Amino acid sequence: MKLGHSNILARISLLFMGLAFTLLAAELVFRLFPEYKLSQYANKNTIAPMLKSMNRAARDYHIYRPSNILGYELIPNSVVGVNSFGMIGKEHGLSKNKGTYRILVLGDSVTEHNWYVDFLEEKLNNHVLSLKYDFELWNGGVSGYQVDQYAAYLKYKGLRYDPDMLLIGLCLNDFDVLYQVYYKDNNGFTIFYDPNYKLSKYIPLNRFLFKHFYFYRFLASRLGSLLQKSDSKIEGLRYLKEIKDICEKRRISVLCVIFPYMKPFDEYKDFEKKKYREMLDVLNTLNIEFIDLNKFFPDETRFALREDKDDYIHPSKEGHAIIAGAIYGYLTKNYFLKNEE
Repeated sequence: MKLGHSNILARISLLFMGLAFTLLAAELVFRLFPEYKLSQYANKNTIAPMLKSMNRAARDYHIYRPSNILGYELIPNSVVGVNSFGMIGKEHGLSKNKGTYRILVLGDSVTEHNWYVDFLEEKLNNHVLSLKYDFELWNGGVSGYQVDQYAAYLKYKGLRYDPDMLLIGLCLNDFDVLYQVYYKDNNGFTIFYDPNYKLSKYIPLNRFLFKHFYFYRFLASRLGSLLQKSDSKIEGLRYLKEIKDICEKRRISVLCVIFPYMKPFDEYKDFEKKKYREMLDVLNTLNIEFIDLNKFFPDETRFALREDKDDYIHPSKEGHAIIAGAIYGYLTKNYFLKNEE
């Protein structure tokens, strides 16, 4: 016996009504459990050190804004020190004069601190090389950024600055790619959510649903946990290759700099040593030039070169001077004086 059109529509309507009722009931049930409230998904471990590393108070949360491409970014002219391009430090004109050598610097909180970038620009422009070049360093470093954001920044923002060289400051956790969702609450404070990034490759996460519906948040977190373990080396290979390919096509030189932790290498945890070895392997595999700054920071000096005694990630101003000196020496030897020896 064939069903009439009206019966088919009635059954479909009942099906959708049942589904809607089930979802509504699930939402009501999950709202009873505080562990699925929005505040529980705030990635406090990202924001607090970020502000601390820049010596900023909670009131400066407003310097960041959401970005569909980068997750979040600095707001242009939001505070003193953030220029009209949304970059830290000195601002240069967009048009490039003859004889200008422009270096785009990407990195995370170490780079956003800007000390080594300023030191390096000053050293280059105080060298005899300044008779031939006018060096400009554009600091695109943003706290918390990782290698996927470096690639996205280069593609969608960096190329329009017409750089001659890309300098990437790599921390050892930069291959740990995360899917970050960014919101602001009613007080203007920044909140990050961290659904597993691998899930987003298969099921794009809806920010509105994640923000407003507990049951959706539960499903996203549980599905993400099934894919929790990631291969950071693969992510490093993927995004650094993308960066290299873009730069080769545009004839932009690429130089990476590996920042050490400010503690003796013997005190590195096993996973930190593993990340260090993987980073070396990726850079060598892709044949990307790099400077390993571990060689410039003897173990016995590292604690004294911390910006904060409890923070082994961020070097002091003196440490940044060492970083700038190492990069300066490499550039003068391998680029600008290479053909004059």
